[in-house]
Amino acid sequence: MLNDTARKIYNVIFHLYRYEWSEIDIERISRLSLRTEQQVKDAVNWLFKESYIHWDKQTNRFRIPFK
Repeated sequence: MLNDTARKIYNVIFHLYRYEWSEIDIERISRLSLRTEQQVKDAVNWLFKESYIHWDKQTNRFRIPFK
């Protein structure tokens, strides 16, 4: 189950980047979600660990998987 911060970050990421592989913009996500940059980084790491997002470490791009 997602906590409030992770849910908010996931919604912002979903609406910004859902269709293609994209580079993450921590500042923009932080501004749109009204969370600090550290909270965004922690939430993105948790979302990746729990397989809510896919991250290609070589190109530093991520996307939302279709379920």
